[in-house]
Amino acid sequence: MPSSPPEVWRRDIRKCRARLRPGQVMIVSVVGTADAATNEAAFIDDFAALTAEARDVGAHVVELNFSCPNVGQRESEVYRDAEAAACIARAARAAAGPVPLLVKIGPIEERERMTDLLRRLDGLVDGVVMINAPSRIIVDAAGSPAFGAGRERAGVMGGAVFDIAMRCVRGAVAIVQRDGLNLRVLAVGGVCSPERISAFFNAGAYAVLAASACVWDPYLAIRAKHRDPML
Repeated sequence: MPSSPPEVWRRDIRKCRARLRPGQVMIVSVVGTADAATNEAAFIDDFAALTAEARDVGAHVVELNFSCPNVGQRESEVYRDAEAAACIARAARAAAGPVPLLVKIGPIEERERMTDLLRRLDGLVDGVVMINAPSRIIVDAAGSPAFGAGRERAGVMGGAVFDIAMRCVRGAVAIVQRDGLNLRVLAVGGVCSPERISAFFNAGAYAVLAASACVWDPYLAIRAKHRDPML
């Protein structure tokens, strides 16, 4: 995942923190770097070091990105390895200090896999953000890879992923309630209207986040608040 040099994003985070209004919260998302030579210990240490960096430059909350469908290295699907995810979360928890910690995951359709992940994360993080863009095969009108050979799959985001995200959120909320886990579920995916924001809250989400929709509708959150001031 390309990134600006540390001196650039450190400055950006500080500037953002200084411009926040009362009641606003800044979540800083971090991800460890992996290549063919990276071992597990170095990968975990990178997550922990970045968590401490984000904390030190002003993050109110740090999010560990355990899912990126557009890279082919080890950081792309950490959430599918519950043991590795817990190891990273444990190291990041120690590095975060009092700062709340989230993990962002992709879609998990299997209830047993979701249960295993949430149980392992319980007590290590404060919440789980779901879902990141699901990975799908993308083709053009002729049925050929839309992005060319070697890039058959890509992350899909936007309104079309709402149903997938809703199933995951409902499933995770049910597991948290059934097992008495101390985790909050934060919903994201297909959030393109106030009605969908309300639907996620009604499904038990602690908070609702929007990504691509805000590019097209920068007033989405305001419209949702006007529709329901209790959100």
